[in-house]
Amino acid sequence: MGIIRTIIELGNQSIASWMRKIAIVLLFALATSCSTAPSQTASNTNSRTQYREQNPYRVTVTNPFTPANMQGQKLIRIALLAPLNSNNPTIKEEAETLEAAARLALSESGDGKTVFFTEDSGATPEEATNAVKSALAKGADVVLGPLFASGVTAVAPYTRANNALLFSFSTDSTEAGRGVYVFSFLPEGDARRIVDYAGSHGIRRMVILAPIGRYGDRIVAAATASAVSANITILGTERYEVANNVLTGATDAARRAAVLSRGGARGQTAIFVPERSGVLRSLIQTLTLNGASTSRVRYLGTSQWNEPTTISDSRALGSWFVRTDIATRANFETKLRNQSQRRATRLAGMGYDVMTMLARMGVQGDKSTINPTTIENPAGFQGVDGHYHFENGIIARDLAVVEIAPNGARIIEAAR
Repeated sequence: MGIIRTIIELGNQSIASWMRKIAIVLLFALATSCSTAPSQTASNTNSRTQYREQNPYRVTVTNPFTPANMQGQKLIRIALLAPLNSNNPTIKEEAETLEAAARLALSESGDGKTVFFTEDSGATPEEATNAVKSALAKGADVVLGPLFASGVTAVAPYTRANNALLFSFSTDSTEAGRGVYVFSFLPEGDARRIVDYAGSHGIRRMVILAPIGRYGDRIVAAATASAVSANITILGTERYEVANNVLTGATDAARRAAVLSRGGARGQTAIFVPERSGVLRSLIQTLTLNGASTSRVRYLGTSQWNEPTTISDSRALGSWFVRTDIATRANFETKLRNQSQRRATRLAGMGYDVMTMLARMGVQGDKSTINPTTIENPAGFQGVDGHYHFENGIIARDLAVVEIAPNGARIIEAAR
């Protein structure tokens, strides 16, 4: 029994010894981790700081735009990038009218805590880049513009990197999303609306007559896709070139389109012509002379058809095209003319509508009130060019369908 007791005591001593050793190791490990944790945290913080410093699109706010009478106040800053100093008189006038429309909207809808300034965006991506960097250095929370697609591509990385929202007036939707919104009139929307309507009102065969180029490619793709869902057969697509208002191959393309449209039951064939002004009327004349008059086919058009000279052209009688709800636009045009002695262009309407939307969102200088959730509200907004909302950063406009009649254009389906 004594021998057994001795063995047990030795075993207990051995276990206790091992337990003490394990405890020492654990304490050492804990102390080591505690002593190294601060340096790891510091290292991570330094890495994040270094990343921000190395991000080529980050801009430091050095001179916040603040009117003299608003020093020390909490403000929302909106910058317009436009070619205000252009050597082209037409472009310069357009940019100045856009600015005037935006200022009119802010004066009507702002609460006094949203301020507005401009930067000349020039005509090149490099000039647009300089403009957005200057705007961001002045604390811009929202940037409007630029007008050209190449400029938008150059500017977007800067607004994203600096948590500023961008509203582009270009028809290029490539950069849409992630804080970039396309606020324009897009050809795809026009094409889908008119082709869908045609398909639900008896059209079963269609020829597309469109210009060569990016605009033509986009509208042909949209019309072709919509034709499938509308149960319309595409008989063919004819293209022509327009450069500096000079047509190349347009007459031949229109003749071929007229030939393609032959046959079929009366009232079931349409020719989609997404053009405007003199080019449109020239194409209609060639179609008419080659047996594709409106007595046999239906012409389909886009919102570019909404011009007095087109609506009054007897060769276009019975044609269908789309346009926005213009019920409130006349009032806007009058106000802008009275305030700035300028004629309201389509671009001016865009500037007025986007500024009205932003000014109404902004509350007491709190920029957080202008956010994607509010902007992308499915209920949308009412503007001088009708109702609109955003889908994935791209504007979607309600469009009415209009028919050209002897006494002018008449709405045959309300905007939706």
